[in-house]
Amino acid sequence: MAGITGTVPPHIAHLNDIGDVNVPAPVDGFFVYWDAAAGRWQCQAVIIAVDHLNDIGDVNVPAPGDQFFLYWDVAAGRWQCRILIDADIPATIARDAEVAADIAAHAALPTVHQDAPALIAVHTAIPAAHHAKTGDDEVYGLFRTGLAANIPVVGIAGRFYWTTDTHILYYDTGAAWVETTRGETVTRLAQLAERAHGSLTGVTADQHHDQAHAASHENGGGDEVSVLGLSGLLADGQTPLAHKDTHDPEDGADPLDTAVPVKVGAANAEGTSHSLARADHVHEREHAIYTHPAGIQCTLVEADIPATIARDAEVATAVSDHAALTTGVHGVGANYLAYTKGSQKEALFHNDYMARAYLSANQNDIVDSTHTKVLLNAETYDPGGNFDAANSKYIVPVDGYYFILGSLLWVNTSVVADRFYQIEIWVNAATKTVYSNHSSIVDYILVTVSDIIHLAANDEIELYCYHKAGVNTVDVYGHEYRTFMVVNLVQAD
Repeated sequence: MAGITGTVPPHIAHLNDIGDVNVPAPVDGFFVYWDAAAGRWQCQAVIIAVDHLNDIGDVNVPAPGDQFFLYWDVAAGRWQCRILIDADIPATIARDAEVAADIAAHAALPTVHQDAPALIAVHTAIPAAHHAKTGDDEVYGLFRTGLAANIPVVGIAGRFYWTTDTHILYYDTGAAWVETTRGETVTRLAQLAERAHGSLTGVTADQHHDQAHAASHENGGGDEVSVLGLSGLLADGQTPLAHKDTHDPEDGADPLDTAVPVKVGAANAEGTSHSLARADHVHEREHAIYTHPAGIQCTLVEADIPATIARDAEVATAVSDHAALTTGVHGVGANYLAYTKGSQKEALFHNDYMARAYLSANQNDIVDSTHTKVLLNAETYDPGGNFDAANSKYIVPVDGYYFILGSLLWVNTSVVADRFYQIEIWVNAATKTVYSNHSSIVDYILVTVSDIIHLAANDEIELYCYHKAGVNTVDVYGHEYRTFMVVNLVQAD
């Protein structure tokens, strides 16, 4: 259609408002157009939609095929239709052969594909290349999580690592991993502050406190305990203080009243006091002289000693006879020499009833929350042959009181911090005496236990260990002077 020219007329409300329009009887779909040849507006139906190439009147229409395109030919003044040829594509657009050649050349580069893993490894091993401060891809405060055993190699300063099994947050200084805090720190501190310890799940008050703190309560300790002002009897017997000179009736600061001060012939055992509380009851250091109730000073004689008490000569003879024995202590048979003095039976012991055994090599992977026997398999001494190294137990030879000492060292690299560790003395497959400790850091933990226990012949003594580390990989250190048990007869029945 030719272009439309002319001045736009005023607003038209109806088609017949346009005076120079040839208006037939229009129907739906008719349109108005300007006919320059006729010099007037014409009105006709809309041409049927173009659905074939040959519907366009000014198009040279060959028999088009796949990939043909329509273009305007200026010289011919018409539309043309033909297939796309190489000359139609701008030179700036790469051809298939050029693209294929570039891909092949790229694939052949050794530093692009063949060496890619090595280059990536080199790249990731240089933290300062991209992720350090002022780097082209700076990352600061990097945070990672995983098991404690999988903590990355140190060297990226400023990053953090959270251990999901031990609940510890570490900070990388660039030279070392530094522990910053532990899980539930604030909550646990609040719980520890409770006097009733009600919120410490699974842990009693006597377990989370350091058990080996007695030294802090001794004289000069950080939390010294004084017995002054306490009522009742103390658990241990107390040695009297050498203070009697203060009660001297003649020159003491706190003199005691006496009948008549009596001079003591020799120096007193605890000082130079002139007399004791009573003038008729004076003791000297040697106790060879005593005061008769009637006031007569006497000397102790042989007849004053009860007949049931052996004399020096009798003891010397018995010891000599004992040493010469070829049976009993020095041979076979009974383990003691017995004799009777009056109605008193005395016994001289040559003590074969003692032994010391130890763990010769590490005992690994102690199971959590399980009482585990320490496999003492070597002996330091056992003169009586009463320790069974194959079964790690001492067989009691005779009835009596026995001193038992156990020592156990937990291996530092296997210890889990903030956990409970224990050593136990067992008799006849049952717990007797225990001692426990609580780790505060990952390091060696030495626990010891001792007791004097009355035992019967053929009782069995064993050393056990126990922990609540939460893992089954805690180890006991094997060493003659670290993990061992000592048994010694103190008094036979």
